[in-house]
Amino acid sequence: MFIASAANDTLQGRAIHAVNEKWGADFRSWNGRETIGIPVCKKKYGPFNFRTETMENGQVKIRVIRMYGCVLHSHLREKVIRKVGPRKGWEPFGQWSLKKAQGLAKKVQQIHQEQLNERVSNS
Repeated sequence: MFIASAANDTLQGRAIHAVNEKWGADFRSWNGRETIGIPVCKKKYGPFNFRTETMENGQVKIRVIRMYGCVLHSHLREKVIRKVGPRKGWEPFGQWSLKKAQGLAKKVQQIHQEQLNERVSNS
């Protein structure tokens, strides 16, 4: 017998129930449960990963990489999405603007470069 818990009052609890209702009616029989029937990654998701590199000439370069999951699992999800497409019901990954993220990275890159140049000139 299923008894709804207090977890149903939280956003995460409601999201878990929604996932179980949407995808849990298959052979796994997750529907009506308070947890997702598989282990899930606890790492944080961010739509972009900013990687800082220092070039041979001393300049700082920031690369922006679109993420499809956490830092550890994004490459796996990206490979599946490229092969079969996103699952029905997923929010589009393009809702976060790559151009805006690249613009932000460029501004931050300029700030880093200015700070680096200031440190070198003060030495």
